[in-house]
Amino acid sequence: MQTTECETRLIEDARTGCEESFQQLVQRHHKVIRFYISRFIYCPASIDDVAQEVFLQAFRDLNRFRGDASFSTWIIGIARLKSLEHLRAKRKTDAVMRDLQLANQTEMQLENLQHAFYEFDAAENRLQALTSCIADLPEQSLSMVRYFYFDQMSCATIAKTCQSKGSTIRMRLHRVRELLKNCVESKTGCFDNLGG
Repeated sequence: MQTTECETRLIEDARTGCEESFQQLVQRHHKVIRFYISRFIYCPASIDDVAQEVFLQAFRDLNRFRGDASFSTWIIGIARLKSLEHLRAKRKTDAVMRDLQLANQTEMQLENLQHAFYEFDAAENRLQALTSCIADLPEQSLSMVRYFYFDQMSCATIAKTCQSKGSTIRMRLHRVRELLKNCVESKTGCFDNLGG
């Protein structure tokens, strides 16, 4: 996701030492960071410790954030590094205290973490492409998307709103999904199913 104008202001204020602005950034990203970390570290206390380290590091390095990527991507990168550090430290401890099987499990977690970071990056690219593709839709197709996906209206309800048949709405939605799928594929070079 792109860094919003509001978030950019918070970042600039936090860079000047405004703790309240940085606290707002933490509040915006805390759940995502904890969720990301929890995919690889299973102990709740350790998740909290690593999340705290992530935000401390982000505060220290805020002047290094250039805005080339979104703030969320940047802070996820920090979470990735801090998770790796935690798992490596855990692996060293495990190697001394436990058998080889546990060390191998931690190694698999490291590999999963590396893979998940690339998946996150690819998913963010697809999401940005999808947002752009939706914005480029003709007004009638854009209305279909809003009604069905954002307002969570059923095809029958949309049909009543648009004074049309349910089967016509289902066909239009199918065409819009195909348009969006092709658009995202052309923007990302990633040929994947967006889902139906």
